[in-house]
Amino acid sequence: MKTTPNPWAIILGAGRSSRMGSDKLLLPIDGKAAILLLLDTALSVCENVALALGANYDAVAPVVAAHPQAHRVRLAVNPQPQRGMFSSVQTGLAIVPRGALVFVQPADQPLVRPEVYRCLLAALQPGDDAAAPALGERGGHPVLLSADFAHRLRQRPATSNLRDELLACANVRRVPVNDPATLHNWNTPADIPTILREGDEPDK
Repeated sequence: MKTTPNPWAIILGAGRSSRMGSDKLLLPIDGKAAILLLLDTALSVCENVALALGANYDAVAPVVAAHPQAHRVRLAVNPQPQRGMFSSVQTGLAIVPRGALVFVQPADQPLVRPEVYRCLLAALQPGDDAAAPALGERGGHPVLLSADFAHRLRQRPATSNLRDELLACANVRRVPVNDPATLHNWNTPADIPTILREGDEPDK
């Protein structure tokens, strides 16, 4: 589905990473900070990225500034990330132009492939509110929001939940993908070997 303007991505990076013990965005994968991998993937498909940060702004901003496409990244600070992930979704939406399709990508899935983004774009149809990747019976991220649905989310309470909003929406298209990284949540150091092992599996 071809859209105008080009899609944006929101990367949700305002969490405290308390279970990980250090900021997930800055953890190295093959010598490269996770946030740079997330940006590489999103910017290969999207016009721009809105990166929602919190108290980690001062640590993450210089790393983002070193990315060769940093001029396409807009940083936004969630003043109260403790309200939950949905408040960071709205922080990102505040700087995304009205009328744009929007990918929502949590920071703890740094190995999602660009092909997943492209599959969601190709699958979204007029009348769909969102498209979400599915690996078997399990749903994952990123989620692609239609422009209309993104606008409705701007009006919802900051304490809402994206999953609940999607469940309440009848027009979510499930898109089969073959990328285990869409399912993994990178929450603790013990998760990292699994993510790296399964994220390196070739597409079939």
